[in-house]
Amino acid sequence: MDYYLKTRKAQPKTDMAKFRADIMDNGDDFIIRCELAGYAKDEIDIIATNDKITVTATKSHCEKEENEKYVHRESVFNEKSRTFYMGDIDINKITADYTDGLLSIYLPKIVNENNGRKIEF
Repeated sequence: MDYYLKTRKAQPKTDMAKFRADIMDNGDDFIIRCELAGYAKDEIDIIATNDKITVTATKSHCEKEENEKYVHRESVFNEKSRTFYMGDIDINKITADYTDGLLSIYLPKIVNENNGRKIEF
């Protein structure tokens, strides 16, 4: 059986909304590695459903400083999101690790030794 992962960027579709990701086939599982330097672990969400996994990193850093008079400010809110579409993944066994700005998500493949069956009628 051929396994595959398709990736499609989630909204919004700006360059600032992307992060780099590598997808590897490790035999028994897929590994998605996402570059998310600068984000704390609690600023990253991973949501898995039957056909996709979405990674969202949100930085909401809004400090009110009375003496600061900004002419332009881009560091207040930043959200990056990617959705990876997949097949034959056991979503109950997905695990993740976040170390030094690198998020690794381990997606175990569903082992299906059944090559189909004949339907009698």
